[in-house]
Amino acid sequence: MNGGGPKQAAYGARPRRARLTKLVAVVLAGLLGATALWVADFSPREWLQAFTLAPPKLQPKPRPEAPIVAVQPRPRGTDSSVSPVPLTLHLVATRPGRNAREGYADIGVDVRSPQTYRAGGLLANGARIEEIYTDYITLTRNGNATRLYLDGKVPVNEQPSAAAVAGTLTVGDVSAHKDAAVDSQELLTDVIRVSPVYEGEALKGLEVYANERSDVFQRLGFEPGDRIQAIDGAPVRDAAAAIGTLRHLTEGQMLMVVVERAGARKTLALDGTIVWEALHRS
Repeated sequence: MNGGGPKQAAYGARPRRARLTKLVAVVLAGLLGATALWVADFSPREWLQAFTLAPPKLQPKPRPEAPIVAVQPRPRGTDSSVSPVPLTLHLVATRPGRNAREGYADIGVDVRSPQTYRAGGLLANGARIEEIYTDYITLTRNGNATRLYLDGKVPVNEQPSAAAVAGTLTVGDVSAHKDAAVDSQELLTDVIRVSPVYEGEALKGLEVYANERSDVFQRLGFEPGDRIQAIDGAPVRDAAAAIGTLRHLTEGQMLMVVVERAGARKTLALDGTIVWEALHRS
């Protein structure tokens, strides 16, 4: 006799109801999830693209149509000494030193490309830079002193004379002075550019550089930047006197000089006949 038939049927129905309940719950969860994605405007394609492992495609850089060429500007005004016409000198900037006989000045015939000169240096027209101040420099030539001011800084009551402009404040053509006698100082500057070097008020020597006749400068045994310390055994203590002695080279005289070169002293025998022949037979 089987007395548990109905009870077993009840127990058998419970697992089925549990499975059905789980299935209904899964379906409802799926429907709720799909509804949430729909509300959020979810795109499966965009999601796959965002997480793809494929590397991005690199766009090639465009090539220039033509090679890029950098052209350096050509300096202007650096060959003013051979200009066929007079050119006005311009003082572009000054850098004064510890005193008026020290420092540097930027001078040229074109304000865009001036040349830098040290105090005591010679310009192409033979004028010497004697003193350097903030707004002007003092130039001397043939014993005459003239001030060259920065552009726009010339005082109304200090306008230079016509003679000063023609003789000192211009370079180039000198036809207006071709009948004047050329002295030994001007001849010397054709071969040697002499720049006195001061330390405070004390003269430390005469630095020499080649000028128009660089070949003669080299034949004398000089190297650019040599600093003359003594001439014929006499120490260089006065710039004007020492330069006056150097002018004897233009007369063909021999001079013995001691120069400082690269920290060492060297004695040179300057043959004045080399200078005389170059100046009078060229």
